[in-house]
Amino acid sequence: MGNSLTFKPFGISYVGMATAVLEQAPAINVNSAKAGQVALKGFFRIAKQWGLKPAEQRVLLGDLPQTTYCRYQKLPEVQLSRDLLERLSYVLGIYKALHILFQDPAHADGWIRRANEAYPFNASSALEYMLQGSLTRLAEVRLYLDTQRG
Repeated sequence: MGNSLTFKPFGISYVGMATAVLEQAPAINVNSAKAGQVALKGFFRIAKQWGLKPAEQRVLLGDLPQTTYCRYQKLPEVQLSRDLLERLSYVLGIYKALHILFQDPAHADGWIRRANEAYPFNASSALEYMLQGSLTRLAEVRLYLDTQRG
């Protein structure tokens, strides 16, 4: 289909695992409604593990309106905007990187709430940093973790 993007969605039981087995899932078009459903399902599972409040989730999702957020919680098959797909991709990547870096799942999931002296956090937590709302903040946290992984 020309230059359409594809990704391999996470399996049902990926949350809590150190790594997600992406290679085993069939490729689907990232612009499809099914892809949107899979991405939202992954996000809400991660949000639960991280103990994110609804307001925090909405900010990470790009300041979604309350009605849209409530609709997305029901995991509809919905085609998502490019911005939202990028945000979800960063959150999934941050989660995966943390579970690669830290063997203890509780430590990995708690990391986002711990103060961090390193740049770019400057004594705030990664969550506080990401909640400043911009897509760039999510990208910087992902880059930081990827750098730590080596």
